[in-house]
Amino acid sequence: MVDEAGTDERRPLSTGTPESQRHMHHGLHRPPWKRIVLPLVGLTLFVAGTFLWLLPAVPGGFLAYIGIPLMFAVSPRHEVLMRRWVNWRVRRTRVRLRRWWRRRRQRDGRT
Repeated sequence: MVDEAGTDERRPLSTGTPESQRHMHHGLHRPPWKRIVLPLVGLTLFVAGTFLWLLPAVPGGFLAYIGIPLMFAVSPRHEVLMRRWVNWRVRRTRVRLRRWWRRRRQRDGRT
């Protein structure tokens, strides 16, 4: 950006960005400690959810479903792919519910 005096306000990354925020400018949207902790939390949730899902009295499938995207928070590329997959699953579930609802209403004669 150029101000009224005609000087360029943009600075190179090495001089204008504090050391603690440089990871944000290279495509890594999280600090390194989060890129390590989030996949570990995701793996823990996935294992616990799978184990609880197998028990007949305790519902735990939602924990596994929450843990899957967190496991892929290692790199931005994997995270984008996982977000696309989760969004696709949500849209697919909505379509299936709408179709089921329409079929149910037609079967009951309430069109």
